[in-house]
Amino acid sequence: MATATLPERRITPDQFAELPNNEAYELVDGELVERGEMGLESQKIGHEIARHIGNYAAEFGGESFGDGSPFRAFGPLGDDILKPDAAYVVPGRMDAIPEGVGELAPDLMVEVISPSDNSYDVEEKAQTYLAAGVRAVWVVHPNVRMLQEIRADGDRRVFRVGDSVVCEDILPDFAMELASVFPTLPST
Repeated sequence: MATATLPERRITPDQFAELPNNEAYELVDGELVERGEMGLESQKIGHEIARHIGNYAAEFGGESFGDGSPFRAFGPLGDDILKPDAAYVVPGRMDAIPEGVGELAPDLMVEVISPSDNSYDVEEKAQTYLAAGVRAVWVVHPNVRMLQEIRADGDRRVFRVGDSVVCEDILPDFAMELASVFPTLPST
């Protein structure tokens, strides 16, 4: 993750909200962290996952959010503003959807690895999300068509094309065919 050049002091979420072009950044431990540019394929995959989760939320409840939705999570060193590629909050945790930043850590956050990311940075970001109170993070690897679920308790699961992605404790009765989120490959 690239960190923006800042004065020697950390900034607060309120100061972050006043920054021009803050949509290109997240706030982690008082420091600006640039969100990498997503390629079209990564955006499409994130959109498809958000659509599946959104369809689930429409039927079973909870709230679904797409790319760049800001959440204020209270991490180990202070307030963070996190912007996943998709997110879900279970029913009963969010009384209303605010105009600005959501004031809680979602139950599930999704990160799609894009061409500008490297696996180490995404792993670090997943750990930041978990430390801030997120229960599970889905990291999607488009180049190998795989989804890795990382849990706050340290458990990990891997789903591959042909698998049905489930997350029973957060999304009961949810099943998403992993192949359905990847763009169709041309036939040879």
